[in-house]
Amino acid sequence: MLRDSFYSIVSQENISDTQTQTKVLINAAHPIFEGHFPEQPVVPGVCMLQMVKDIVADKAQRNIQLQSLANVKFINVVIPQQHSELDIHLKFDNTDENSIKVSSSITANETVFLKISSAVYS
Repeated sequence: MLRDSFYSIVSQENISDTQTQTKVLINAAHPIFEGHFPEQPVVPGVCMLQMVKDIVADKAQRNIQLQSLANVKFINVVIPQQHSELDIHLKFDNTDENSIKVSSSITANETVFLKISSAVYS
């Protein structure tokens, strides 16, 4: 997995029963940046999606799978040397006993990198 090698959790705050704010630190020396991309490292979009999934799984206290994803916008690229600390905001809704609907954003300061309007995990 990516946790504790590609990124680590610095802090996590439960804003409410349905919202959480997690600060993560990206490891700019991780080998993934040798291929993505050596001259200008950027965090792959799939890695951002995995960080969101990991945090949702922690909140749900179980293994989960992504079932659907709607209205995903990669707004800016994450350059780890410039934005090594990221804030991941999640809002949860339990759609039924097995599914969790999530909206999410990844930001640093006032820069938005990722917005997910609707992701369903089960």
